[in-house]
Amino acid sequence: MDKKYYHIIIVLLIVLNVFSWRLWWEKPPMPPMHDKEEIENDKRKNDGANRLYEELDLSEDQKKQFETLRKEYFDKVFKINKELDDIRRHLSNEEQDINDSLFEEMGTRKTLLEKETFMHFKSLREVCDEEQKAKFDTVQKRMMNRFNRWSHRRRDR
Repeated sequence: MDKKYYHIIIVLLIVLNVFSWRLWWEKPPMPPMHDKEEIENDKRKNDGANRLYEELDLSEDQKKQFETLRKEYFDKVFKINKELDDIRRHLSNEEQDINDSLFEEMGTRKTLLEKETFMHFKSLREVCDEEQKAKFDTVQKRMMNRFNRWSHRRRDR
């Protein structure tokens, strides 16, 4: 081939390369995925609450009280779980002997977490009237069975 064709091919490749790089750098940014996940998570959380509201046939006032109690509970649980994560992180960073007091702190936080959960369900139950309390008790038992998977694993053996 002539040098002329080589020059044309090289120029064409350079133009295509520049054009492709320009497309690469100027493409529109992708929407963040976490927004979609957050929306789905919020929807899933509200679905459970809405099912509970429908099952118990709560009034609007009761729904507001439930929401307030749920928010308070999740704020407390978030704080306790953060403290537990901090203790775990501290334990994993320990290079010397592991201090038993850290495990005692973890136990205290886990006990507090269980207590908060128990008190949360108790306060939710107090919002209900007598008919709703019976329904709430069955829902609570179902939820606790779902949470307590250890007993199911032990039965399989």
